[in-house]
Amino acid sequence: LCANLPMVLQVLSVSGGGGSYSYAWSPPGTGSNDGPTLEVGVADDAYFTVTVRDECGNAADTTLAAVVLDHDPLVITTVNDTLVCPGEEVPLWVLAEGGAGNNVIEWVGIGTGDSLTWRTGQSSRAVVVHVTDACGDRVTDTVQVAVHPAQAWIGARELGDSQWRFEAHTDPEEGNELEWDLGDGTHVADLQEVEHTYTDVESHWVYLYVVTPEGCEAVDSVQTTPPSATLYFPNAFSPNGDGHNETFGGEGTLLDRYELWVFDRWGRDLGEENADVH
Repeated sequence: LCANLPMVLQVLSVSGGGGSYSYAWSPPGTGSNDGPTLEVGVADDAYFTVTVRDECGNAADTTLAAVVLDHDPLVITTVNDTLVCPGEEVPLWVLAEGGAGNNVIEWVGIGTGDSLTWRTGQSSRAVVVHVTDACGDRVTDTVQVAVHPAQAWIGARELGDSQWRFEAHTDPEEGNELEWDLGDGTHVADLQEVEHTYTDVESHWVYLYVVTPEGCEAVDSVQTTPPSATLYFPNAFSPNGDGHNETFGGEGTLLDRYELWVFDRWGRDLGEENADVH
């Protein structure tokens, strides 16, 4: 019998006498007191006497005991609070001691049992566990599972043609392992800021890989833009036969060819040129 929970005391059989038996229970129970059964609810051991009489007035009695189960209080111990990465599997367990036994264990919104594995999402969660024993006593505890997603993003600045500065921004800010892939075969480790000059005229994907002290991973990327093409023409030339500045033409970078038209001050077309840029 569990304390304060209903229990039924019962007279199994009566024999002899004149028949037509009546019953009287003392002390009274929670229901009817004039039948062969008596429902009781007690906080501690108690004794109940039933007197049985036949139609001739003959009486006999007996005493029944309602014994309350003695046990230590129900106590539970749970896994420690923890910090994890998004999507990580977390082992959850609870140890129950004392109580009436035959425990029912519920991890609210997750599952049942004294141990299980739960995969986190993107947000932190207070995981609640209920342990209820055979007598209905319930103990509750909470395990705080903090989910800390790693974050990374690149600040990129073009310093000049093909020259770039990359800066790592992370959350958390300190204690991280950093690795840069600059897109042209260059790799740099554990530098918050990197300057790099590309030797070609292509665009490049730059990647930043981050691992936090907790082992969480993040990555960001940015694409560089190719250097700009340039074309230069002198503002004067002197075709006087002295060997200096005798011709007029253009020079530039990242150009293959240019087309040139020459007009006088009155708009007359004096000629044109298709030239390779060297």
